[in-house]
Amino acid sequence: MTQAQLSDGIISVSYLSKIEKGTCQPSNEILKKLQEKLGISSYTSSERIAEKCKLWFMQLLSGDMIRATDYFHTYIDNNDEVFMGPYFNLIELHKISFYIQKNELDIVSKQIDSLSKNIDSYNQVEKYYWLKFLGDYAYKRMYFSEALNLYLDAETLIGSSSLITKEEENDLYYVVSLAASKVGNVHLSLTYTQKALNYYKNIYAFKRMSECHILLGIGYRRIGDLVKSEENYEAALKLAHIQNDSYLEALCYQNLGKLSEDINNHASALHYYHRSYQLSNQTINKLVPISSLMKLYYKLRDIDNTKKWLDKGLNLSTCISSEKSVYVLEFQAYHYLLHEYNQEFEASVAKTTLPFLEKQQLNREFFEFSILLASFYFTQHKYKLSSVYYQKALQVSHKINSLI
Repeated sequence: MTQAQLSDGIISVSYLSKIEKGTCQPSNEILKKLQEKLGISSYTSSERIAEKCKLWFMQLLSGDMIRATDYFHTYIDNNDEVFMGPYFNLIELHKISFYIQKNELDIVSKQIDSLSKNIDSYNQVEKYYWLKFLGDYAYKRMYFSEALNLYLDAETLIGSSSLITKEEENDLYYVVSLAASKVGNVHLSLTYTQKALNYYKNIYAFKRMSECHILLGIGYRRIGDLVKSEENYEAALKLAHIQNDSYLEALCYQNLGKLSEDINNHASALHYYHRSYQLSNQTINKLVPISSLMKLYYKLRDIDNTKKWLDKGLNLSTCISSEKSVYVLEFQAYHYLLHEYNQEFEASVAKTTLPFLEKQQLNREFFEFSILLASFYFTQHKYKLSSVYYQKALQVSHKINSLI
């Protein structure tokens, strides 16, 4: 059926086109007439649509993208029942999550621009998902402070509908804790992680339990409670072993390595970082232990091993932009530093890396690079410049400590 045939006697073709694009919200009366013309029974249609949509939403929530993608193309996309049903806005909103998880951020940006025109017409549930998925988009682009604020705004709408399930609610608590951890707000991260963990324990969700224990371990390490930190990492590792989840195992060993490095147990730190590297499957995940090994060997003045791991990092990160991984900037900086390309090192860190980290509010990374540049200037006998960057590091450390 063409647009002209469907709209005839009900609305104009241009208005129908606006409905299809999601730029206007039709009245229930218009929807009913359009459904009748399509031969759709509104009662049975509503039940069918609700069932299909809820299943797709759950697939997205669980991160099951193989099934979610297949289900989307089979039952959701270009489906007249869905297009005319009451779940239309929720489906369009969930497309944001769908394309984020598929790493198709250009489509996400266009979808957000399109949906932003309808914000005033959204009900409470739709506003909840709008805020949450905007938070996901900010988090994906490493705007962690913005993501945290959006997630906390979304939390105020929990309880507005049965469509926001307990699983959805605690997923929000988990992403709040993730974003809070990224910006260094340890208290907030610990509070929300514990909320989420209590729920996941009750439903025996081992994967998410493991992820929560890792976050708790990071939080306790940052406030200096190393015993609780290690206990949580070990708990996470046991759960990862139960599931035979190499990704989570690698994450546990990576954080045990950081804990060991913090107490100057360098032998254990190197062991854990190596183990994390061995278990990491995807390129983007391998960059983390490679970076840790490179920096620890550099700290230990083992230049041969520093260069070995730097080369691995450079080779693996050639096709990755700095907007997806800070480690790209890190490998570039150490490449210049180790090969004594002093002007390039100075320009890379001072003019590119530090402004990028400041813009993204990545305070811990900003601190590390400021110290690295300050130390470089000191060895070059440029003491005034060295003092400037030590001062920058001191200022950001105060900011980090104020969040703890």
